[in-house]
Amino acid sequence: MDFKQKMFLNTIGTVVLLFAQWLISVLIVRMGGYADAGIFSLAMSVSNIFAFLANYGIRNYQVADNKKMFSQQQYLYARAITSGISFLFAAVYLSVGSYTEEEKIAIFLYLVYSNVNVVSDTLLGTLQVYGKLEFSGYSNVLRGFCCFLGFIFTYIISQNLILSLAIMAAFSLLVTILYDGPRYLRYEKLWEKFEWKKEKQILKICFSLMLSNVLPIIVTSIPRVLINQKYGQTQLGYFSSIFTPTVLITTLVPTIVLSVIPRMAELWQKGDKRSFGKICGMIYAGTLFFGIAAMIISAFFGKTIFALLFGQEILSYYPLFYVAIVATILNAFISCGNAVLLVMENRKSIVGAALVGVIAILLSADFMIDAYAIYGAAYALVISYSVEILWQLKGIVFRHK
Repeated sequence: MDFKQKMFLNTIGTVVLLFAQWLISVLIVRMGGYADAGIFSLAMSVSNIFAFLANYGIRNYQVADNKKMFSQQQYLYARAITSGISFLFAAVYLSVGSYTEEEKIAIFLYLVYSNVNVVSDTLLGTLQVYGKLEFSGYSNVLRGFCCFLGFIFTYIISQNLILSLAIMAAFSLLVTILYDGPRYLRYEKLWEKFEWKKEKQILKICFSLMLSNVLPIIVTSIPRVLINQKYGQTQLGYFSSIFTPTVLITTLVPTIVLSVIPRMAELWQKGDKRSFGKICGMIYAGTLFFGIAAMIISAFFGKTIFALLFGQEILSYYPLFYVAIVATILNAFISCGNAVLLVMENRKSIVGAALVGVIAILLSADFMIDAYAIYGAAYALVISYSVEILWQLKGIVFRHK
């Protein structure tokens, strides 16, 4: 199996896992209403902040580590440490946050699900290092089907969102134990001597990558939290439902980029800037293509699809979908820029861009939402992402020179 086939299978797996989560969001609206959809969206948005703290950007560095600075077990230990920290921070936040009891439990359970996936991601990263990228695809397909079926059947029977989230997390854990673990053990031991010095090095090196992952999630979460506070769960349900189809782009693009990071790192180390630049141009062009295709499909078929998925009542908010596509494409461009800057070893620009994005959303979100309601939340995202991209491009151009 050549690299293109492996990358294709990995992409398919990510799409299936994404589609399963997207379909859950759609079916919740049909089976439970926009209030449950709003809680589900809130749980995803808030827990993702702490999940990306657990993620810590380690997978990207793990697969780009051509010099073999750290063992695969050390990467696994580092993920265990960051997962523990994410639970601790989440517990503190939820204890002081102004959420209902149901919202707090939903956020925590979705974080459990996400952290299981983070540990699995480390195992799959090791398999990618050994040239077995296709295993990531197979794992994600299996995880997507199992978690979707577990959640939906539980929700149909019980109409209980909390129980359904717990079952989804349990199924994800089973996939990690029964599928990912045995394949990892074909190539590596599960344990080796713990060296705190090495773990500190990994955490120090990847700290900027963690910030570059967590800060954009804060950008995404702030408008949703404000909508929930100002307009309630139902309006948040409308907003999240409109944005739900666009998740395909923000998941697909980083997956493709992750697949080519090792090749980009190799070209950059060789000093082959021309070939490196061509790959960079291809991933940006591909992202733009996704956006144009989404706009065309939306113009011709969007309203019909939304009416079938969410019902006629959501069509009054349909113009928001065009703004959502623009915001999502800009977000995908940020993923491309982070990968390029990582390979260039310009982590300061990664963090700088993410910080600028957070500042922009803090300055614009409250005002825009007050002025334009849920449309204002989307406008604020466009502003924040645009500023962040400009900062990234500055870092890329100067580093390339």
